[in-house]
Amino acid sequence: MMRIVISFFLLLASVTSLADETPRRANIDPDVWFVASGGLWKKSDTEYGNFRVIVRNEGWEHTRSSLYLQWLKSDDQKQRIVVLKEMPVSEFNSGGWFNVLHIERRDSTFLISYLARGEDTNKNAELRPGLPGVYRFVVRK
Repeated sequence: MMRIVISFFLLLASVTSLADETPRRANIDPDVWFVASGGLWKKSDTEYGNFRVIVRNEGWEHTRSSLYLQWLKSDDQKQRIVVLKEMPVSEFNSGGWFNVLHIERRDSTFLISYLARGEDTNKNAELRPGLPGVYRFVVRK
């Protein structure tokens, strides 16, 4: 009898774990290479949230990175996070054939390490988001 009870619970646990994994599959773009989130923007007591930087690699043998900046808004009433605004980082995306190597967040600044096609030296830039729709992109020397 004890074996039957144990077998039943093991079977129930395995079915439950399979059921938990299946519906959580998100439709994530396979071109997404890096994502870095954090920092804080605040317009008022009811309008605030975080930043998210998304790097997409486009191409096949010779990929090229594109940067996108999102302002995420905290909706306390619905208890969820929504994308309030999304913008391409034009200064990076139209600057040449670049490949992002690494992104690191420090406070509300994102440090971006990248390589320009045909060059051997890594380059660095800072992406400093502000209120929704506002940012600064600075190439570090």
